[in-house]
Amino acid sequence: MTVLALAGCGSAPEVPSPFPPRPADLRVTGLRACDSVDADDSALLGIVDTTPDPFGQGANNCVLSGPDGQVWTVRIQPGIPARNRVPGDPAYVEGDLKLVGHRVTSVDGYGAVEGVAEESPPGASCALVVDTDPDASFVLTYESYARPAGPPGGSREAGCARASQVASMVVVSAQERDRT
Repeated sequence: MTVLALAGCGSAPEVPSPFPPRPADLRVTGLRACDSVDADDSALLGIVDTTPDPFGQGANNCVLSGPDGQVWTVRIQPGIPARNRVPGDPAYVEGDLKLVGHRVTSVDGYGAVEGVAEESPPGASCALVVDTDPDASFVLTYESYARPAGPPGGSREAGCARASQVASMVVVSAQERDRT
């Protein structure tokens, strides 16, 4: 009888990851958010201003302001794995992102959760939470405040394409830093 009681006390089975296997763990914890997009990529995007920790929280985040009302925010999240942002995962936490329309996707082979803000700006928007290692992630949000010619709220596809472009730049920056 004792054996049966002990067998029932084991830990719950681990839930499989919703993401594909990572090409390698990507150490983003030591990457400064404002350094995650290099000068060449900033020029390509037309970045006119960078603002570290714009919310005054002491967090590792940075706002990159571009032309025509385009804004990217990079936030490095040590201790917050990307799977915590996948609805249905036992560790799911909505947190401050307030995303809707979640989809699992990938950026340069790294799994990601994609969604749009509950309250989107007049142009396109998208947020990506990228799975970098078992205990960290980074968030890349894109918002365009220019009024689009198309439907109100702009195109999710256009916003997520812009977010993915810059998320890829962050991945490359972290990989290059790991090589040095």
